[in-house]
Amino acid sequence: MNTKSINRINPEQFTTDKYWSQVVAILHDILGLERLIILDCKLGLNHAEEIVALNCSLKDVSEQFYQQNFTHEIVNFEFLQPIVPSEKQLLIPLFFANELQGVLLLAFKNLQLTNKIIAKHFANQISEALYHRNQFLEHSETELCKTALERRLSILENIMDDSETATILYDVFGIATQVNQSMKALAQIFGLKPQTTTALDFFTIVS
Repeated sequence: MNTKSINRINPEQFTTDKYWSQVVAILHDILGLERLIILDCKLGLNHAEEIVALNCSLKDVSEQFYQQNFTHEIVNFEFLQPIVPSEKQLLIPLFFANELQGVLLLAFKNLQLTNKIIAKHFANQISEALYHRNQFLEHSETELCKTALERRLSILENIMDDSETATILYDVFGIATQVNQSMKALAQIFGLKPQTTTALDFFTIVS
């Protein structure tokens, strides 16, 4: 998975349970994992979000995890509880664009060097998927806020236009944000420009 392939794929797929379930299935089958969990840590370790897990959950992550300052290095430490003597655990920080996107916690029954190499390869792909997941969610949230704001402003504009009272709506800086039809008609008669005149200047003119 690279940037070119991402451009040909709908980033929305990285927000679906189906996608991450497939990731878990692949990791389990190829690496022979006992447990795994992928955490989104974009907002910091204390705000870690469970993306997907196998035979464990976020509540199984030990307190020591939240005290770490992760670099790009793989960490050999038992962060998943309970600690099972027959397991070997790895923590792989998920960096993309030089920023920590999340963390991959793995528990192996038989950990070999090849497992580490393969796990690191998959971690690079997961890092990029998390990055595009977050980008999509941030964009979607922004669009939702924008749509909601436009809807509220449209309702307010309709209410103002239905009013026969000449009305100007100003922001906290005294700049006109909305002028209803009654005020526009009145302003045209007297040669006023309320849309481009501050509240102070407008009231100075009409007083």
